[in-house]
Amino acid sequence: MEMHQIGQVYLKAGHPKEAIQYFRKSSGKAEQPADAKLIAMNELYIAVATGQTRPTNTQLDSCFKAVLERFQHTKDSRGEYLALHEYGLALERQHRYDEAVQALNSALQGREKLALEQETAQSLTALARIHHEQGDDREAVPYLHRAEQLVNVKKYPETLMDIYRLLHRIYLTADNEELAAPYRRKLLGLERQRDETIAAQQAFKTGQREEAERLDLLHALDRAEQAMQFNRRIFLAIVGMLLLLVIVGIMILHRRQREKLHRAQLNQLQQEQALKTAAAIMDMREQERAAIASHLHDEVGALIAVAKLNLRKVANDHALLEGKTRLVSAQRLLDDIGTTVRHVSHGLMPPLLEKVGLKAAVTEFVEEIMATEAVSVSILIVGLDDTSAWKKSDQITLYRMVQELIANALKHAHASKIDVQLVELENEVTLMVEDDGRGMESPNAHNKGMGLALIRKQVEHYGGQLEISGRHPRGTAVVVVLPLPTVSC
Repeated sequence: MEMHQIGQVYLKAGHPKEAIQYFRKSSGKAEQPADAKLIAMNELYIAVATGQTRPTNTQLDSCFKAVLERFQHTKDSRGEYLALHEYGLALERQHRYDEAVQALNSALQGREKLALEQETAQSLTALARIHHEQGDDREAVPYLHRAEQLVNVKKYPETLMDIYRLLHRIYLTADNEELAAPYRRKLLGLERQRDETIAAQQAFKTGQREEAERLDLLHALDRAEQAMQFNRRIFLAIVGMLLLLVIVGIMILHRRQREKLHRAQLNQLQQEQALKTAAAIMDMREQERAAIASHLHDEVGALIAVAKLNLRKVANDHALLEGKTRLVSAQRLLDDIGTTVRHVSHGLMPPLLEKVGLKAAVTEFVEEIMATEAVSVSILIVGLDDTSAWKKSDQITLYRMVQELIANALKHAHASKIDVQLVELENEVTLMVEDDGRGMESPNAHNKGMGLALIRKQVEHYGGQLEISGRHPRGTAVVVVLPLPTVSC
């Protein structure tokens, strides 16, 4: 319900001060020029409410003068005549009868001009009442008869009852019971109709204040709801900002993690490139060794063989004993050189690896050491039956690890017994060499030898594991685990 309607409820309930407040609120919410008539009506009702608060003549006249000017400005003739009518009623309450009749006559003329029958009847009844109060019943009766003809009894029974009551009173005052009786009967009939609805009307009147209070409460609830909505918007804005901060934080964290991952990938690529480079260097080194071994074996060995044949022929043909002896000595030196060249070439590129494979090459190497009877060597090989799918460099690396670890046990540990185990698992090879030598005198002793340092570098290259254990004088155990992805399952 709008403020204007709430003000009307308070005005009808006899609470003019409260009504004035709501009419002013209604005017404050109105927008010019669309609501100009509403503002004028609010000012009219404020003037009416002011008339119920016993104002001074000046105050009353000032209020209605402003209202009339407002209606004239908005060119609302009906509103202007309503204001004149209400002004006349307010003047009547102040007993300013002449001014009241003047105002009501102006309202009457205007309403008749606009053919407003009900409103014309109201002005006629008000004029008749004032003439009766002044003792001029002869002037009042015509007004009442004219008003009776205009009133719609179904729509405005209260107005008609006022007319019948006033006519009955006038005729009783004139001692004309015959004319007074019909109006008395008509009045009683309307009163009976009124009594049938009086309970509902009374309930309505009683509930007017409660309705106004309820409306106040509704407005208070509305303001509270608006405040809650405002707070909710503030809360949502804060939550939105926090979410934005969280999203920005997540984006920053994600970017840092991506940069970290990129750096890790770059490091991995660098490591992989380094491994590839190292592998390429090792392959080139093995190729060079193979070339050197082939050159020593084929060319140098052939030259030494030719030299030996020539020396042998010369020795057989020479007559001098001393010269023959020197030739035999030179022949022995050439034999030693040939043996050395053969050993060097075999060390650079073991020929058995090419001929019989890794398993047989390791086994023959161990048997050659056992043939010297200088040390007892036991060997256990599990798997390695088919290494054709292995890289040649992987076979050579593993073969040389066996050589180096057994050589260390002989030269440095002075072992009398050596156990060698070579086990092939899925994509993994484990080599263990254990001796009963003097072991290591200090924890860092195994870091000093060139052979073990080379093995350590090779294990790191393959991404394997190296474990060396042993204490003086209890022997040493070396375990090498190499993951070999090129090994076929």
